[in-house]
Amino acid sequence: MNGPAMASIAAVSPLQYLLMSGYDGVQIDNIELEITAMDRKTNAQLERVSINKAEVAPGETVTLTASMRTTTGESVIEQYPVQIPAGLPAGPIQLVVGDGTTVTGIDIRRGPAGVPTGLKQVISELNKLRKNDRLYIKVVSFQPGVVISGEEFPSLPPSMAAVINTDRSSSRSVSGMANSTIREYELPQSKYVIQGQRSLNLTIKPAG
Repeated sequence: MNGPAMASIAAVSPLQYLLMSGYDGVQIDNIELEITAMDRKTNAQLERVSINKAEVAPGETVTLTASMRTTTGESVIEQYPVQIPAGLPAGPIQLVVGDGTTVTGIDIRRGPAGVPTGLKQVISELNKLRKNDRLYIKVVSFQPGVVISGEEFPSLPPSMAAVINTDRSSSRSVSGMANSTIREYELPQSKYVIQGQRSLNLTIKPAG
């Protein structure tokens, strides 16, 4: 897809999402766009990610290395410090690293329970739209979680998740998840428009 077409879609998509949300009271006052044109290709494909250790302690900072390749064949390596969330129990976790569009697709595949349930939540989701010139990291736990009325509650104790899933009131939308997102990080802006996704499995060491 060429640059002008991608720019047009990026500008129109949030407005389309808002107007097609099905909620009343939507009024657009004005639209402001800031466009920068560059006479060169800036696309890069994410090929590989790695970290400097496979076993980490809760709250520890690791170094993520992202290897990308541009459309001209140039190899690009970028490194970022990433803090593992504190308070995680011992056991496996996964880091999902990807561009904004891909990570958004992961959220969409969660299913209907991930859909916003009101205009306020629609606007909140729009304000969190991810960009295509940087990478995002999802820290995924293999402990169960639930989505209640579009809000994710990760890593609940199995007993609590079971109670919530069996007590499904007609006034709320509840869906269980086998895995849950503990934290999401937005990495610094890159010089490239990035595409691709990679995953890493880590082990959280016991505290102490």
